[in-house]
Amino acid sequence: MRVAGCGAGGAAVPRLRVVQADLPDPVAVRKAMQGCDAAYYLVHEMGSGGDYREREAAAARIFADAAADAGLRRIIYLGGVAPGTGPASEHLRSRERVGEILPPERCPCWSYEPA
Repeated sequence: MRVAGCGAGGAAVPRLRVVQADLPDPVAVRKAMQGCDAAYYLVHEMGSGGDYREREAAAARIFADAAADAGLRRIIYLGGVAPGTGPASEHLRSRERVGEILPPERCPCWSYEPA
């Protein structure tokens, strides 16, 4: 298993190889995924300001394409909590959109929505 992300250095876990990749860089993401079986998508752009919805969608497309190209068997995605009643917030609609983008045809996606 390899981990790509911010602050991913120094994890002491057996069979874990830590790598870093800048998600907006498709080449770096593809390189990070080579040799992996699965990848966790734990990315939120909301704190970056501006149009985070578009950045989240673009990052999800890059991640999904790289996962498919690398032959990953699984993407694990932590989605948002869907409201029981009423419309979803802008943030939750963005999380739903990411969940729709992530499962490329060649790589199944498990989406977890916290209760």
